[in-house]
Amino acid sequence: MKNIPLTNLSNINRYSGTYLIKSESVSDHVWGMVSIALTYLPNINKNKASKGLKEIDLKELIYKINIHDIDEAFYTDIPRPFKWYDAGIHDQIERVSQCLMQENLSLELIEDINSAKDNSLEGIWVTILDFVQSGCKMMHEINLGNRYIKSELPNVVECLNNLRDKFCELNHIGYIYEIEFIDNWVNQLVNYE
Repeated sequence: MKNIPLTNLSNINRYSGTYLIKSESVSDHVWGMVSIALTYLPNINKNKASKGLKEIDLKELIYKINIHDIDEAFYTDIPRPFKWYDAGIHDQIERVSQCLMQENLSLELIEDINSAKDNSLEGIWVTILDFVQSGCKMMHEINLGNRYIKSELPNVVECLNNLRDKFCELNHIGYIYEIEFIDNWVNQLVNYE
């Protein structure tokens, strides 16, 4: 039987080097994002439709969520502070990631993975949900008694606020529900800080 490397996502733990009471695999993270999307976005789409705004293609979004971290099946979850420490480190991680994916995946799938967080409405939501799910995991850990993870929450809040600021800079009514969604989650997260 041929090894299927993508099944490795259930073995890749997130938050490397950070104490967790309940570990989380990349598969858990992806399913968490899907769950949040399926819970909140149908209502957001209904509100967008009532105002004549472009709706989120939920099928496209679920696809993008499911593939956005596939590269980690080949090299693991690299902690954000290390991965983004400087451009040189990030560029080398990206280069190796691309090489490993080319050895294991079709070019079409690699293109889809690389564009999962593009500037499309669905790509923007992948980015939002990525941070929101991380915040949910941290709140869950805090509820379990993990006080250490509280120090990580400000990073998630900052990333969500930066996204919100970008939407506000665009000054476009089409993003009012994205801004509202982010604001609601940031308010919940800051109560845990």
